[in-house]
Amino acid sequence: MGSQPSLRTERLVLRPLLLSDAARVRILCDDAELSMFLPNMPNPYPRRLAESWIASHRDAWQKGRQAVFAVVEATSRDLVGTVALVIQRQSRVAELGYWLGRQYWGRGYAAEAVQAVIDFGFGPLSLHRVYAHCLTGNVRSLAVLSRVGMVHEGYRRQHVLHRDAWHDVEEFGLLASEHKLNRGDAAPRPRSR
Repeated sequence: MGSQPSLRTERLVLRPLLLSDAARVRILCDDAELSMFLPNMPNPYPRRLAESWIASHRDAWQKGRQAVFAVVEATSRDLVGTVALVIQRQSRVAELGYWLGRQYWGRGYAAEAVQAVIDFGFGPLSLHRVYAHCLTGNVRSLAVLSRVGMVHEGYRRQHVLHRDAWHDVEEFGLLASEHKLNRGDAAPRPRSR
């Protein structure tokens, strides 16, 4: 597939993660409030995990399995989070996932980064469907997914055991045909670098 491209929005650069990002990833992820809504994110978050996770990305991109992007503020060049598509190439669908460090919540960065990656998925990756899910109590993610035009498709009752409690999971999806209709809005489109 060649090298994973970088994308640019009005305020962000989305680029492949580098091993040198591991320390920053660990600092941002080592936050109990962030991991409260991310069942697969341990707390405390070990640096070795960040390094092994980042090291796996290049091969996964080359095999067409995922596209993981560092979300970087364009002005400060600070890594503020990540956004990813986990791709099922044969069926042309992908699962969307993302997180931002808590100090960057409420700035619209999540929606901006998610929109850019959705555009990338339906554009160069030629996906048919992008889907996402989040814990019912994660009101910030519910707002982001709605804001970028994803359709609420339902929920799974007590689907995830996290922190010794069962949680409902909200399900969202977006088809390529719906995305095409939605793109008449003013959201910034990503530009490949």
